[in-house]
Amino acid sequence: MKTILVPTDFSDAAKNASIYAAEFAKSIRGKIILYHAYHLPIMITTDTPTTVMMDMQMVEEENLERLKKEAHHLKEKTGVDITYRITEGFAVDEILEIERSQNPDLIIMGMQQSQPLNEFLVGGIATDVIRQSLVPVMIIPLGANFKQFKKIVFATDYNIDTDIHLLEPLKEFAKIFYAKLFILNIVKELELVGVEKEVSRMRIQNYFEDLDHTHYYFEDTDIIHGLNEFIEEYEIDIVTMLPHRHNLFKRMFSESYTKKMAFHTHIPLLTMPSRSL
Repeated sequence: MKTILVPTDFSDAAKNASIYAAEFAKSIRGKIILYHAYHLPIMITTDTPTTVMMDMQMVEEENLERLKKEAHHLKEKTGVDITYRITEGFAVDEILEIERSQNPDLIIMGMQQSQPLNEFLVGGIATDVIRQSLVPVMIIPLGANFKQFKKIVFATDYNIDTDIHLLEPLKEFAKIFYAKLFILNIVKELELVGVEKEVSRMRIQNYFEDLDHTHYYFEDTDIIHGLNEFIEEYEIDIVTMLPHRHNLFKRMFSESYTKKMAFHTHIPLLTMPSRSL
């Protein structure tokens, strides 16, 4: 895991995520691609084509200058190898295109701290990137500062019916930081585990056999409340999920559910892609 793609819109949340990404890259001797996509709306104007082209060029130059300054600041602050790119187009499409052309190992994006994570992920750019990306995506709450990941929770409902190797990014994270892995299943009440769940649990057990890991069944009538409680009780550093294969993720981040319970978190969320590169 060496190359990190960091999309930015120059907001406070994006700047915080950029700093976080640079510190993260420094810790793993990685490099960063700082990226900005700008979109020019269709305008009805009486200006000449030449004037319109000059205005478009001015927008690009202004955004490019901001991107250069941010890249220079990050490099000066951390010493990390940072390149930057800018393109015109819709953010999601352009981010995914840059991912395909540059082959990063990870995408890091920011979010506002005041907004619950599950509300933030209902619609919007981050959701679409998570759904379509072929690499892991890390969401950084505003105000989060990078620190070594010593305790990683993998929240799962054991609905893993596909290639177990989709969990490879999680294994790599745990190995890089010599972290303890908490494999968490939140249940409404403790009961006998069904055959399918036990088979999935054993597959995960075998896959992570070379890591320091523990399975937890955590009793709570509400998934998000239970996850919040577990994070606080065990002082977790990062939450990880397989969004495409888990009913758990779909339930937590559905529009109807976000109205009932807010998932406020001060730690990053790492999502893994549903298919390999």
